[in-house]
Amino acid sequence: MKRLPRTFHLPRMPKLVRRRRFAPVSGNTLSLLDGGDAYYEHLTAAIASAKHEVLLNTYLWANDETGRAFLASAAAAARRGVSVAVLVDGVGSFSLTSQHLQDIREAGGRAAVYGPVHRWLRRWWRMHRLLRRNHRKNCIIDGRIAWTGGAGIADFWTARCVPPWRDLMAAVEGPIATQFREVFQGDWRRTTGQNLPALPAAALLAAPTSASAAASASAAAAARAPDPPGAPGATRVTGVTGATGATGATGAMGATGAVGAGGAGGSAPAGGSAPAGEAEPSGEQLRVLATSLTQRELATELHRAVRHAARRVWIASPYFVPSFLLRRRLIAAAHRGVDVRLLLPGPTTDHRIVWFAGRRHYGRLLAEGVRIHEQIGSLQHAKYAIVDDSWGFIGSSNLDSWSARYNLELDLELRSPGAHAMISARFQSDLLEAHEITRELWHGRTLLMRMAERLFGWVDPLL
Repeated sequence: MKRLPRTFHLPRMPKLVRRRRFAPVSGNTLSLLDGGDAYYEHLTAAIASAKHEVLLNTYLWANDETGRAFLASAAAAARRGVSVAVLVDGVGSFSLTSQHLQDIREAGGRAAVYGPVHRWLRRWWRMHRLLRRNHRKNCIIDGRIAWTGGAGIADFWTARCVPPWRDLMAAVEGPIATQFREVFQGDWRRTTGQNLPALPAAALLAAPTSASAAASASAAAAARAPDPPGAPGATRVTGVTGATGATGATGAMGATGAVGAGGAGGSAPAGGSAPAGEAEPSGEQLRVLATSLTQRELATELHRAVRHAARRVWIASPYFVPSFLLRRRLIAAAHRGVDVRLLLPGPTTDHRIVWFAGRRHYGRLLAEGVRIHEQIGSLQHAKYAIVDDSWGFIGSSNLDSWSARYNLELDLELRSPGAHAMISARFQSDLLEAHEITRELWHGRTLLMRMAERLFGWVDPLL
């Protein structure tokens, strides 16, 4: 007798993992892009100057002015003979029509939708699979430059939205881009059943920067190899609030507002300054954490870092509904005297239910010594963290069970002092536009707020 199909169930939470998909890699240049306008300008210039390949994967790609502009840029690159592949999510990019993606195909590119809604609507007994989404932000140009972070491709992150969402993106150049491309290749194969064309030999042989920069990066990586994570070293990172000029596939990322970050002690970078328009090599050690439906790579590394934290744990997240284990780790760190701070959205949020559910845990966290700050005005949508001076991340993952249980995520693990200094400075800057939730303020909230927190806290396991 045949068994009837199960209608709906919650998939088990993926376990924390011991093995990682990728190993840390040195010799990279890292830039932080503040806000959507800086990110879009940087990415648009890179697409326009791409010579071999453009890979674009994002969860939210809207049918608005920003979204249509990037569709046109991708199609223009395909008409130039560049290999273009666009991968969007069926739920996050629901506003895109089939004609939008067909325009890219007619131009000679490739386009696909991960988990189209109509497919699962026809299979009601597998409706739970509709919850499994590709939440990654993974863009790669010519196999040498890559971007990840919290921003999608939509007007929400631009001045056309008042106020624009506050976000942070990481732009990297160097061997780490190979890991980004491998993740995209796997997602593309999972979605279409096909492999992407191999990169041409010219792209594989291209240096991440100039010849001298590549040599310096290799030397920096070799010099730092025996040292434990967080050891002092001379590094250089470029932090940008707005990018100018074209970003070439094999050239250094040009940016305005570049700043140098020293080692863990804050010393100045060694060596002279780089030529105009060229970023000085940083040799940053990075690793891609690709969270899947079976492996929670970011959660594994975050829990380990918090468990061993000695000085600080600073976390920024737009959707914070922490698991019991993470709450216990944060409280234990606060008891050890660690400076534990959370930067979370205020009432300006696009998911009020999630906001109320997360606030249910504020009382216990505050009582145990965790400090909580809420963004004032715009939506705080950045996802990053810094632990001591030894570990950090920036990426697409939210700190809630929904992200861990259902989503494909992509995060960039930061393992060198220069990158940690940049994330630390960004967190301190963000705190200037946030207000702290003290225990007095918390106990003085209205009865309506208390009822909403209690009500939506009941659906915590679903969030």
